[in-house]
Amino acid sequence: MEGLPISRLFFASHGRWSDGGRAEFLIAYNVDLATSDVEIAREIATKIRESSGGFRFVKAMGLFLDSAKCSQVSMNLTNFAEIPLDDLYKTIQDEAARRGTSIAESELIGFVRRPRLSRLPSSFAARGIRGVADY
Repeated sequence: MEGLPISRLFFASHGRWSDGGRAEFLIAYNVDLATSDVEIAREIATKIRESSGGFRFVKAMGLFLDSAKCSQVSMNLTNFAEIPLDDLYKTIQDEAARRGTSIAESELIGFVRRPRLSRLPSSFAARGIRGVADY
């Protein structure tokens, strides 16, 4: 991988990146809204993504889930350990309320190391956590 700094390599085949130490896994974070209005999800995604001045390390888009008949704010968290997840969740919640809707549910998809579990949003405390990695 000539030309890439060894300190920031992304391993596309495994969905993870390295900061020169241990590789971190890419985490998907999906927030389903209690509305079918995809424009609301798109507006919220624009507000929270890093490229629009939102949260650092967050890539987001709004889409419609035909299977669930709701809109979703779908995110990739590229540096899970550095994102204030409670603040991110609260911002989505507040932006949804400003637009007359709410969060129906949310999910994290990916590998989260046990020491990082304390970084999960408090909204996850009410549900079980599956697939915890001990490394």
